[in-house]
Amino acid sequence: MKNNSQIQTVMSGAGILTLSSLIAKALSAAYRIPLQNLVGNIGFYIYQQVYPIYGIGMTFALSGLPVLISKLVAEEPDLEHRIGLVKRINVLLGITALLIFGGLQFGAPLIAWQMGDINLVPVIRAVSWMFLLMPFLSTSRGFFQGTLNMVPTAISQVVEQIVRISIIIMVAILAHRNHWDLYLMGRNAMLSSPIGALFSSLVLIVFCVPLFRRRGVRPQISNWQLTKKLFKEGGTICLLSALMIMMQLVDSFTIRKGLLVSGLDGLMSQDVKGVYDRAQPLVQVGLVIGTSFASAALPSLAKSIQDRQKTAFRSTAQLMVKSSLVITVLMTVGMMTLMPSINLILFGSTEGSLTLAVYCFSIVVVTLITTDNSILQGMGNFKVGFYAVVTSVIIKALITEALVGQIGILGGSISTVIALMGGLLVNEVGVRRLIRSNPYSIELLLKLTVATGLMVMVVILIQTGLMALLPPRPGRLLTLLMVILATTSGGVTAMIAVLKLKMFDDNELLSLPIVNRLVRIHKEGN
Repeated sequence: MKNNSQIQTVMSGAGILTLSSLIAKALSAAYRIPLQNLVGNIGFYIYQQVYPIYGIGMTFALSGLPVLISKLVAEEPDLEHRIGLVKRINVLLGITALLIFGGLQFGAPLIAWQMGDINLVPVIRAVSWMFLLMPFLSTSRGFFQGTLNMVPTAISQVVEQIVRISIIIMVAILAHRNHWDLYLMGRNAMLSSPIGALFSSLVLIVFCVPLFRRRGVRPQISNWQLTKKLFKEGGTICLLSALMIMMQLVDSFTIRKGLLVSGLDGLMSQDVKGVYDRAQPLVQVGLVIGTSFASAALPSLAKSIQDRQKTAFRSTAQLMVKSSLVITVLMTVGMMTLMPSINLILFGSTEGSLTLAVYCFSIVVVTLITTDNSILQGMGNFKVGFYAVVTSVIIKALITEALVGQIGILGGSISTVIALMGGLLVNEVGVRRLIRSNPYSIELLLKLTVATGLMVMVVILIQTGLMALLPPRPGRLLTLLMVILATTSGGVTAMIAVLKLKMFDDNELLSLPIVNRLVRIHKEGN
């Protein structure tokens, strides 16, 4: 009974953490659209060039180090040992944070020069301040997660995003109204990062108050073992969580240089990079949707591991991969088909629609990589995922600048997809060796091709028919109505095709979120 109760607590906590993470990710994707509309392509380029540094910092503080720290905390026998452990980790991370902060402050000119834009120095220095708060954010979140209390992490995460996004939008509005220099706008927007982290810290301090009066005792783990775990295991977890951030970081150092090589001048290269960066919120929204279906199966996967049921683990893992593939392919291809219209609605022009459409295919690949990593981590295997991420980053770094220099900004999107495919290949080899199964059957791929083709046909027919009725240059509102109708028609077509082609059996359908409710309603209706 006690064991079942603990499992229920873990599952409930994981659900809270997953929900808060999805909310934070959705907010993080949504704000970029008004930001780009207010500050234009060049202002958006300035922000996005430095954003990956913030993204890496938040990976440390939210989804990377707290996971490892929670594991270490859970291994300590009592509260005093746990407090002693957290204090020791805080010191180690504090030293690391100071080194990173100093590196960014003093190294900002070199980093900006390597990015091809020396004016980015104050923007880089502005974001560096958040690293000073990273140790407390990581250790406090890890402590509470280690004691199965996910609420402090969830609340602090959402509060941080709300504060940060509110400041960014306020800065963008002021910059738009007062005609600020765009680099000043970028610096002030990036100051939202340490301010958001400060508010998040204040939330966590409220939960930590009862612990401040307690004195910790020496933890069981030695200083050397602790340091090794933090930098080896913690670094691996952080890297696994930051795949798309790493892709963006490589872009910051290569895309603009490649555009200059291709013959564009300084200002035009900034504008084109700003258009290219429009893909980020689109991909982030796609990943939130795609990974949420796989996340829904994680409790079943965890229970299979807990109960040591190999057959149940294998079937759950296969369902996670299959559902991720089907849902993200249908969603992404639909998005790619409607890209010119989506681009106009969100960003006010159709510039770079082909580049954005190709980049969006990375939604499929990253979702599959994330799903594979969840399966591998469930089996305690972090090495394969680590090699996959490293493979992707190396390929991306090697080919991006050359591709962009040869074929223009489209090369940036192509390099991202190629790099991610390399990482996925590494993951797939690892997964198949460990669970001895192949979720990508020829039958499934053929059925998915048919379903996708039918959906695209319906979307194109609806879009073409409505375009004939609309003015030659419809505004954003009319285009939005057209996209809603086309998306609804395409979505219904895709769902019917999936059901009619029996791509999932009844048990699998009942395991999928949203879909299971529709299936139950359908059965009750009959």
